[in-house]
Amino acid sequence: MSEIVKQAQKINSKIYNNIDNLQFKVHSKTFIYFGFSPLRVNLVPYFEEYYADGYWEKPDSVKLNIYAIRVVESGRDSSLARSINKQFSLPGPFIFDYNILTSKRDKEFKRPYYPFAEGSEKYYEYKLIGTLKSGMMDVIEVQVIPKFIDVPAVEGTFLLDKSDSWIVASDFIYNDAAKLTVQADKKGNIRQIKFVTDEEHRINIKKSFYYSSFWLPEVMEEEFFVSIIGFKVKVHRIIEFDSYIVNTPKFKTIKPSKKINYSIDYQKQDSILSIPKYPDRLSKEEEERIIEKIEDKIRSVKLFEELEDLSEIAKKTAKESIKKKGGKVFKYGVRASSLFQYNRIEALHVGYKYKFAPARIKNFASSIEAGYGFEDKKFKGEITFLKLFGKKKKFFVNSKIFDKLGFEEDTNNISNVKNTFSSLIFKADYRDFYRKNGVSLGLGYKFIDNLGAKISFISQEEKRVEKNTDFSIFRRKHPFRVNPEILDGKYNGLELSFKYNTYRINAGSSIKYTDKEFLKSDFSYTLYRFWFDWNYRTTYFSRLFYHFNSGFSSGAVAPQRWFDFGGKVFGNYTGRLRGISYKYFTGDRFISSVLEYHLNGRVLKRIGMKRNFLTVIKFIFFQGVGWSELSGKSRRLAENLNVPTLTTDGVYFEAGIGISDILNICRLDFIHNNIDNRILVQFNILR
Repeated sequence: MSEIVKQAQKINSKIYNNIDNLQFKVHSKTFIYFGFSPLRVNLVPYFEEYYADGYWEKPDSVKLNIYAIRVVESGRDSSLARSINKQFSLPGPFIFDYNILTSKRDKEFKRPYYPFAEGSEKYYEYKLIGTLKSGMMDVIEVQVIPKFIDVPAVEGTFLLDKSDSWIVASDFIYNDAAKLTVQADKKGNIRQIKFVTDEEHRINIKKSFYYSSFWLPEVMEEEFFVSIIGFKVKVHRIIEFDSYIVNTPKFKTIKPSKKINYSIDYQKQDSILSIPKYPDRLSKEEEERIIEKIEDKIRSVKLFEELEDLSEIAKKTAKESIKKKGGKVFKYGVRASSLFQYNRIEALHVGYKYKFAPARIKNFASSIEAGYGFEDKKFKGEITFLKLFGKKKKFFVNSKIFDKLGFEEDTNNISNVKNTFSSLIFKADYRDFYRKNGVSLGLGYKFIDNLGAKISFISQEEKRVEKNTDFSIFRRKHPFRVNPEILDGKYNGLELSFKYNTYRINAGSSIKYTDKEFLKSDFSYTLYRFWFDWNYRTTYFSRLFYHFNSGFSSGAVAPQRWFDFGGKVFGNYTGRLRGISYKYFTGDRFISSVLEYHLNGRVLKRIGMKRNFLTVIKFIFFQGVGWSELSGKSRRLAENLNVPTLTTDGVYFEAGIGISDILNICRLDFIHNNIDNRILVQFNILR
């Protein structure tokens, strides 16, 4: 295998050394399967086709340049397609020169994009898949896998001519570190590195033999996702290379300084119209497949981030190491980011977080965080470590050393940004805090893209803290909610969690175990959690949601670990009980269930109500039940503490109708529950 790779490296170096410039003519077709606007969602497959003249020259081997376009109109508004084609230039399929990412100061550390550049075996693993028959040729199929996550690279398969190791075809995706374009000055120094696309950029290239000397692309297919005003758009682009001119002597004189847009070529337009037309609107099944594919990928990334807690560190340090001029992964890629938080314990918290990734320890990242609370007058800090293992980075180890404020609320519902904003604006501090200092060690594994598990050991001292401020911008005359007291002591615990997260289903379970005798903890109890979220598109204009959440325990549970399933929070609607406020009920065991039916207002226009505002509103029909209980053992632990102990008297029930804009900025709810004997009317903005 190594001999095949070395031969291919020599051949491709010869191609790159012998080609100084290229002129080419291309025929491009762009299909856009997603079209979004902020308030009106139209899943329409746009289509645009054009013919173009372009060029490529050293040292810019990362992308192609288009200087003349002859657009063939497709009979519909294709402004979105034009915007995407302008923003995302054609990637260079000829060869990826790694020297462009290396400054004169650092000639030893080279970063190859291309797996068959000389020296690329340091950064790639090669696997022989087999031998295929392609026309008159025998070709070898080779799989390439990057060794490092922070080095620009591609992953996929390449077809090599068995007789002379020419690369005749390829099918690959970019890794996270390679998603950029490079601009260099005349001296070859890097001037700008710009991120251009996403984590799912796939390129398929088929080549032909030109001038009895070079294998150059004949057809190139791209598939990638872009983000437009926060929405995901899928783009499929087909580029056919009609002709080439290699090493033009007068190349510098013919290259225009600006792009030229030609008028429509009506003869070529006839061939366009012969292409089978796509429907004006995707079917429900087609939409669901596209949405599901995108969402599953997004949720897969989110799942791993939740399990390991530190993937953001690794991701950001990898990008920072690339952005450094000179292309070197500096000894410690350090980046400081300011942290500003506000809560009723510290008032203003100011801190810094340093994130770094040592160059010689692959797949490793760490961070150091330090901060100060102005009202409690306490310093806090945390040091974190993350190490990924395996070719596919499915196994990880993370650890923490910390002295900071702790809380039990789910960060998916109550993020730092959300809690800071709501606390500062209108005194809605949703978290119950306590001081914790100690260490933790976690081992995690990602079984498949959307299923993972983690086991952790945590050892920490827990101490109560008090409210220290009543300042907020609004509601100045009202005090903050009192911070509940906790049972101080040493917590040594084992925690096991499983998470499964896709577009249709988000489910998981966790077990937290602590014991005075076995783990030398000051507490002895076990907590069991299970949650299940499901959604289903019932019609083109409606969707059904179901949310189930439960928790049970054994032993005397400390009050800081009691469950909560109550009420609405800032910026969160789906899956929450609306007729009660947050932290309304508590207990050491609970069950809650919420069923929702969302109906887009556009359905009313279809039955004759001709009002434009119906396109930007939706109706929500909801029903929720809940039950909680507090055992005598747990209640006795909190007898001398200022802790809410309200549980449901039997089963809590609510039902209602909500009217909202489709982005949930404003909402009006009509709610009936079995606590009040009247209809509750609630109007909320961003709540």
